[in-house]
Amino acid sequence: QVYGKLYNWYAIADPRKLCPLGWHVPSNAELTALINHTVSRGYPNTSSNVNGAGSALKSCRQLSSPLGGTCNTSIHPYWNSHTTHRGTDALGLSILPAGARSGDDGQFTSLTGYCLLLTSTLSSTNLVQGQYFRNSTGNISPATGTKPWGGSVRCVKD
Repeated sequence: QVYGKLYNWYAIADPRKLCPLGWHVPSNAELTALINHTVSRGYPNTSSNVNGAGSALKSCRQLSSPLGGTCNTSIHPYWNSHTTHRGTDALGLSILPAGARSGDDGQFTSLTGYCLLLTSTLSSTNLVQGQYFRNSTGNISPATGTKPWGGSVRCVKD
């Protein structure tokens, strides 16, 4: 419950709307704009950079976090520990690692290991576009999957 629900493209595209009035599921272009804004604030989107864009947007709640305080926690929700990479929540988005749900067999994967943020955008091959945040990298990477694929959604104000 503390990680939120996972949604697939059918829930995102449902005419009853997933987000409340005045809000919407972001397009892939909107998430890309967020990444570009994060980069412009001094957080490069490179996997090896411990202070990368992904780290800046991830919650600091992590097992064995050297940041201490409420960032060092074993109480859910949290990111799995990593020797060099961690969330810093430098920009206040507090992305949490809810994992994903396979579109092929419905299996849940990687709770506390990564976050798949889905978008309202379909690729030219009719695949859902999204962005991956991982506990082991400092970047945010593009992701595509089938419509039944399940991931997190962060609504954006209109």
